[in-house]
Amino acid sequence: QAAIAGRDIFYDQRYAHNLEMRDVIEAIITHPAGVDAGTLDESWRQQPDTPVYGTDFDADGVRRALSEAHKERSPGFRAVEGSPASAT
Repeated sequence: QAAIAGRDIFYDQRYAHNLEMRDVIEAIITHPAGVDAGTLDESWRQQPDTPVYGTDFDADGVRRALSEAHKERSPGFRAVEGSPASAT
């Protein structure tokens, strides 16, 4: 199958997951539905307890969830006593 598809047989046989990884990479490159989630300063929109965190939305769903995020940190995303972030 690799030869028929024009791929390197050696590459396909060297690692069991190569074909799966290659399919994912090809899909990303040929059908990019990426979402610009903003700058590093805006990364709070993707943190725990935000509408987009841990979801499996399509591109439109991600955009919608990012727009619904609030900058205030919820109780689920605050340093707890004893964590490195709580040492001030």
